[in-house]
Amino acid sequence: MGAILETPAGQRYLDAAARGKYDTRDARIIKRWFRPFGLSNTLEKQLKSAAGLAIQTDDINNRLRKNSLKQWARYLEKNVPYVGPAKAGFFSALMGRGDLPTADSKELDFWLCRLGEWDKEKMRCRSNVKKVTIPASDKIMREIRQQLAKRLATMNVKMPVRYKPFYQHLVHHAVWDKIGQTATTHQSLIDAMKKA
Repeated sequence: MGAILETPAGQRYLDAAARGKYDTRDARIIKRWFRPFGLSNTLEKQLKSAAGLAIQTDDINNRLRKNSLKQWARYLEKNVPYVGPAKAGFFSALMGRGDLPTADSKELDFWLCRLGEWDKEKMRCRSNVKKVTIPASDKIMREIRQQLAKRLATMNVKMPVRYKPFYQHLVHHAVWDKIGQTATTHQSLIDAMKKA
């Protein structure tokens, strides 16, 4: 998506969206280019929503800095389309706030798996454990997120003081990368946010 947003059509769409306007023609071009990657059927609605969010930038940034964790999470869930309790932490981290955990379904499956039963190759539990079904109800996901935050905090992962405000997000990714034997940097998203 980052590469698509750097194209002339992507730039025209972003310029219009930044002013709260929806550029139908360029949004359809973006949707067509994105089709091979899947989910293009919902992309047009999401692109419309993004243009609507742009006019709320000052309010969102103000809330990002001043709201308590609970207030911020509720605000996101209510006002940002397609961001519910499970992904509020991921969205928050992209916005610069890393104190809310991401309740990723794979990671939750890992936490529910008995010791020694995790299959690293298939990224799933060998035994039959109750799977976390996403989307679960918002109430259940908020409770899971709260429990996940406690569990990640008890891990007491050491990091430089400057990274402590991002502890929940960073430890979420440390666990995710450890169980998946990966190194997730989100560099492509960061590059898109800086350049597109």
